[in-house]
Amino acid sequence: MGNLQIYVVFICVLMLSSMPFIGASTERRPLKIVSVTYASYTAYDEPLSVEITVSHEPDFIPTVAVFYTYFLNQTSLATGWRIASTYLRWVNGLGLSIFTAVIPNPAYHEPIQITLDAKFVFYVEVRDDLGNVILSCREADRWNANVQDDKFTFTVIDLYPPNINWIKKSPRTPSSSDTVTISANVTDDGSGIATLALRFQIREGKSDSVAMSLWSEDIYIAEIPPQMTGVEVKYYLEACDKAGNKIMSVENTYTVISSPEEQLQQSRLVLASLSVVAIILLAVGASFWRRSVRLGSRDENRATCTHPKAMTIMMGGVLFSAIWVYYQVLMEGLPLTGLIVAGIMIMFWGLLDPRVSTKFLPKETFNRSPPTTLIAEGYLLALFSVLVLAIGRFIGVYDLLKVYTLAVILVESVVVLSTSGLILTLAWPYAREISISLE
Repeated sequence: MGNLQIYVVFICVLMLSSMPFIGASTERRPLKIVSVTYASYTAYDEPLSVEITVSHEPDFIPTVAVFYTYFLNQTSLATGWRIASTYLRWVNGLGLSIFTAVIPNPAYHEPIQITLDAKFVFYVEVRDDLGNVILSCREADRWNANVQDDKFTFTVIDLYPPNINWIKKSPRTPSSSDTVTISANVTDDGSGIATLALRFQIREGKSDSVAMSLWSEDIYIAEIPPQMTGVEVKYYLEACDKAGNKIMSVENTYTVISSPEEQLQQSRLVLASLSVVAIILLAVGASFWRRSVRLGSRDENRATCTHPKAMTIMMGGVLFSAIWVYYQVLMEGLPLTGLIVAGIMIMFWGLLDPRVSTKFLPKETFNRSPPTTLIAEGYLLALFSVLVLAIGRFIGVYDLLKVYTLAVILVESVVVLSTSGLILTLAWPYAREISISLE
């Protein structure tokens, strides 16, 4: 009898200890949509990925369906309800699974022109093998796409800027008389081109803009007005589509060359300037000849220079000024004019240098004080500049803008030469006495 009681007690204890495990195995996890995660928009060429987390019975993997439709331009219902492509992505074995749906379903082959700027509406349906069905929306409004407060929505937008495929200019080497035509192939596979502008800048001035017009399929053109010779023009395109996406092309440049008419006018100016130079040289030669005949002695005409090193330094300053003037005039697109002016400046120096045997100008002052040659050089350059600008304007080589530009360059050179000569002339008596002598 004692053994029977012990056996009964043992059975009771075993049953009591196993009750928690029995309860756990019979615990039910209700079918529930835990979360629906997605973005509020997607690109027109990329479907939207929707992540759906479902709580369910561990022994029964449910079936998830996503129903969707869409509105054109976010206002007009385009089609009936469709089913998205859905697959099981993750399950933990404890009654929690994650599904992924793709909207729109690639099987329907919605074209870009239809889905762009569309508003998609969708909801989730979950079923299990026990006959349970749950929705993410109200049952009464599940098929009514206009009721959206209980559904999920997203829009399809254009996230990509237009494509600027190529840019060309015509003519390839523009002259000052040419209107330059810029053509470009610009496309946009999404919302379409809204604006396309040609932006150009003359040197470092203010940027200007011209709207490009459609010339043929995907080909746009615009024009840049004629510019002065030597001007560097920088230009680029700026495109914007109807969704507000913008893109700018790389910057291109070209330099304007002389037109045939300008080249002819410059040739006339060269001839006129050479004529002036020839007259000056003839005058110098005649003066030298007359002086030689009157003196009747070669020794009296022998060139002398008291300060040759200082004179060489002054000559270097004039040579530097001539090179500077040539460069500045060259940048204005007038290389021949720059060459003539630089050559005249060097010739003037030959008239002023005491080491050159000429009697056209008295050189005793220059011999005593070499810096005075810079003052004389500036004075002669000023006279020649007035002559060149007057002739150029008279024969039609220079317009008023070019006359002004050249005048500024030449006046700057005259001021630099004259001011430098004046300062050095005042300092010359002291410079001769310093320990590091110029001589």
